[in-house]
Amino acid sequence: MEAHLVTNVSHFRYWPLGRKHHDSVWFKVCWLAGRQDMPEDDYGPEWYFVSDLEQGTFEVSGRTFDAKPVEGPRRHELWEQYSSP
Repeated sequence: MEAHLVTNVSHFRYWPLGRKHHDSVWFKVCWLAGRQDMPEDDYGPEWYFVSDLEQGTFEVSGRTFDAKPVEGPRRHELWEQYSSP
């Protein structure tokens, strides 16, 4: 394992263009060596980043990594450690 990938889904509206709700996925790579990449967002309708995660991979800096969800208490620990932008 080389890094943790922290993600969060946000719901928002475009004002003043209407009241339609939109979703985005916020994500950042937190390398085990201590460096954290700048957070990025993925907006639909293509959802490129989300599609990659559903396939068990993600790409950053031209490299492709395997990805798997973290569950249980460890998930909450990692969120507390890395969730700040």
